[in-house]
Amino acid sequence: MKKLKAYVRNKARPEGSIGEGYVVEEALTFCSRYLEDIQTRFNRPKRNADASIPKRKYSVFSSQCRPMSSKKIAPLCEMARISLGWFVLDISDEIKSYLSNVKTEFSRWLSAKVNKSPDCTDELRALAYGPLSAYSYTARIVNGVRFVVHRRDLRHTTHNSGIVSFGEDDTPYYGELKDIMLKYFGDYSVVVFRGKWFNTLGNRRIIKKDNIVVIDVSRQSYVGSEWYDDQQYILMTQAKQVFYLEDPSRPTEK
Repeated sequence: MKKLKAYVRNKARPEGSIGEGYVVEEALTFCSRYLEDIQTRFNRPKRNADASIPKRKYSVFSSQCRPMSSKKIAPLCEMARISLGWFVLDISDEIKSYLSNVKTEFSRWLSAKVNKSPDCTDELRALAYGPLSAYSYTARIVNGVRFVVHRRDLRHTTHNSGIVSFGEDDTPYYGELKDIMLKYFGDYSVVVFRGKWFNTLGNRRIIKKDNIVVIDVSRQSYVGSEWYDDQQYILMTQAKQVFYLEDPSRPTEK
């Protein structure tokens, strides 16, 4: 009845309005199925659809995500630029064969190496040069999932800033998304997440039971503390979304 009542435009002739509205919608639906170059409700992208990017040879440049907020330039100091540049180089499987120098000198060595090589591709040259600038977003869509930063969650009733990342030994690392940064290497980009990771080590700080993970943050020494504060960055594809709920049986102060 709600659908049929929406067709009524003339309350003096409701039956005629319903019949006319139904015919119009049926005609428009029939025509829209033959319109390939025009966006209709049948072919429009999903609400959380990812952005399409050109196919890249290197996996780190294949970040398919769509920003949901205006970008903000995030300043990079020299130490942060070197640290982030090494992070991306370290997770790039395509350049494992070049890893023959220590961390502090590898970026400089690789940049000089590719500049002398005539067969160097644009992607490898951009990766070796390092990040040029950084942009911060408050929300992005990654693989059909909407991620937002924690400072935005503080102003909303719905919370989407919880993340978990699994290590090489499948150890889960739980935290909150603090910032979404887009690193530019020439015309290429790499999307990395910066998180605040919870310290789950210790006596019964993390408990798993019936597929439910309980993280104890009630201790005063633990509240506000960060784990791996020198290794905060992960690749966007390494993050999965989780939701944190307070235990109603144990009210705690945040």
